[in-house]
Amino acid sequence: MVNAPDCGSGIRGFNPHHSPHFFIILTMIFFNKKMEFISSSEKETNKIGKKISEIYIATSDDPILFLISGELAAGKTTLIKGMLSFFEINEEVTSPTFSFKNTYETKKQSFYHYDLYLVKKELSKEQKASIYEDIQNGHVFIEWPTKFPKLKKEKNKIIIKLKKLTNDKVKIEVIK
Repeated sequence: MVNAPDCGSGIRGFNPHHSPHFFIILTMIFFNKKMEFISSSEKETNKIGKKISEIYIATSDDPILFLISGELAAGKTTLIKGMLSFFEINEEVTSPTFSFKNTYETKKQSFYHYDLYLVKKELSKEQKASIYEDIQNGHVFIEWPTKFPKLKKEKNKIIIKLKKLTNDKVKIEVIK
């Protein structure tokens, strides 16, 4: 877990311009393929999401599938808002709990945000086809990925787990 001092960005140890810990963190990303953060607020969760986009999406030529799990109100959608804010998405980012999918576009990229919370037993064929098509066409964020376990077999994926530690602290684990 990254336990460096706050470097002014709100993300401990992650400001490459001010942090002596940046090399250590890059080593974690490329060799261990796992990072952990502790967030104490929505603002920090948002900043962590922004940094995840900077590290993974901004440096990838291929679409990435993000499987994001965590209990209710752990901050999954807040993290995704932060991830999308890196790309200056101008529209409001909301959870697609009732709509199943939200789409966000920039001039260069497409982002697809799915929420599978309300899926009772299994996704329909149309829902599965939509997800697989979007995985080919842009970056995909899926909340409640346990409702579609076959996604774990996808190659270019990142698993993000949010766990409430206390009422105001959340551990965010990122696994490549």
